[in-house]
Amino acid sequence: SGFLILVHSNFLGAILGSYYISTFFRNCQYKQAQGSLNTYLTAVASLVLLQASALAVLPSERALFLSGLVASFCSFLGALSMLVTVPAVLSSS
Repeated sequence: SGFLILVHSNFLGAILGSYYISTFFRNCQYKQAQGSLNTYLTAVASLVLLQASALAVLPSERALFLSGLVASFCSFLGALSMLVTVPAVLSSS
């Protein structure tokens, strides 16, 4: 099924990402970066809770559709995140 393909293809990334985040959090001494990470993790936990709730309440077809929407939205935000540094680059040149 399409859902299992998504789970299997992202499993290693989830493990490595979790390791990266835990290592960053243990070694980061900059309080602003830790605050940003906490905000990010809160948003991720909200999305996971939304998907788990949808899986429990909605029919599986609708829950899978919502899961795809969340994944697409996260991909879009990931691509958009590269633009965060543009104002700093423009002001320094």
